[in-house]
Amino acid sequence: MIRFLALILTLFGLFLVPSTAFAQLNDEGFNAPEFQSFLGSEFMERMRREAIQRSMALHQPECLELPAFELVSSEPYDRIVMPEGIEVPLEGIWVERVRTTACEETVTENMVHTFTDAGQQTFALVRGTTEADLNTQLTLVPAAIEIAETHSYAAECDIIHVADSHVSTRYTRTRWMERWKASSCGETIRLDIMLTTASDSTTTYAIDLID
Repeated sequence: MIRFLALILTLFGLFLVPSTAFAQLNDEGFNAPEFQSFLGSEFMERMRREAIQRSMALHQPECLELPAFELVSSEPYDRIVMPEGIEVPLEGIWVERVRTTACEETVTENMVHTFTDAGQQTFALVRGTTEADLNTQLTLVPAAIEIAETHSYAAECDIIHVADSHVSTRYTRTRWMERWKASSCGETIRLDIMLTTASDSTTTYAIDLID
């Protein structure tokens, strides 16, 4: 998972923040009071804001307003064990949903924080309220963009990105449809994505280009 995220970070052109930025943690890992305090630190607020601003540069390049934001949810994705004496979580992932407002537009960002022995990185992965888990999002984003690239709107566009995601139809707790919107040089490409979660918690999907 961390290796896959490292690839995503490379594609986003992001870099790790050295581990010296972190507070001392103990073997409680993400449950440690020091780490919980760290999540609310000025450093983490800056990391979130910078990730939001990178997302805005992609989605709202004309907006120069400093975004306001609030946490909607915040939780560990991977449970980690802290070796004695280590000051940062190793191979740990923390995920958050953040609501941002700038230039009279309010959007939801799905934010990822990765923690390794090399340092920490924060990035916004998918806009919207998708219910796909992080593993699924990491494979679904490039797959959705690949399908969107077959649309005529994408014929002469070099930059395509997912601009929104939401649940459109709920069939059962483990089977649902999402509508994703990809932006292609100002044009919107709509995708319907059927997601199904199996008993082992793995999720499969099927993508249909709408128009």
